[in-house]
Amino acid sequence: MGSKLFKSFSELFIIVAGITISLFFDELAEDIKKDKQELYYLQSIVENLEEDSLRLHRANEFIDLIEVSSDILLKHYLEKPSPEIPEVTLINSHTNLLQHTIFAANKSVYEELKSTGAFIVIKNKVLKNTIFNYYGTAENTMENDLSADDVIVNYVYERINDYTQLGKIALVDNSNYAFMFEKVQKDKLVLPDLPQQEGALNNIVNAITIRKGMNVSQQFNYQRLAKKNAELLAMIRKELSAK
Repeated sequence: MGSKLFKSFSELFIIVAGITISLFFDELAEDIKKDKQELYYLQSIVENLEEDSLRLHRANEFIDLIEVSSDILLKHYLEKPSPEIPEVTLINSHTNLLQHTIFAANKSVYEELKSTGAFIVIKNKVLKNTIFNYYGTAENTMENDLSADDVIVNYVYERINDYTQLGKIALVDNSNYAFMFEKVQKDKLVLPDLPQQEGALNNIVNAITIRKGMNVSQQFNYQRLAKKNAELLAMIRKELSAK
């Protein structure tokens, strides 16, 4: 009877051991799979962040251009006597203020992580929180840009267009948008008169001032986001170097 009991315990031990070993290797395989996923996602986020970094750099260059253009126009309209500013510079400054940038981060990997629940494979909780923080800030930045765009389109555009003759672009070959008038014969060009409106000068000065103020706000947002971008890139690269 003792030998039968021993045999039964031996068989049970072998079964339990087999199940335990099987589970161990299953968990090991799952861990290896998660490690590979984490590596893939972190490398992919780096690619998205590098793209964002380049686009933020360009956006900040545009912000600097708007700052310079605003200062040129304010000097032109407010200083008496008006400083001698080349016609092409004035034209380009006006058209620059009619442009606007909206920054949208590349969130393709971030959205995939959220939609698939794959954020669980990123083990570093501080890094994970920093990723959430960066993309949350990027979303707020875009929303602020869209709000600014609404003001620019419905207020700034109207007042600049009311007070400036964009047709003058046709007269200056090296202006930014001279190509738009390449089919117009200069010797036959007649610019329409600007309607005389009470308070027109005040309106355009207000529009330029508001545009400049919004530009300052955008500059702050872009610089803040660029700093977060650099910090997150550094964190992920450090995490990847340890793997």
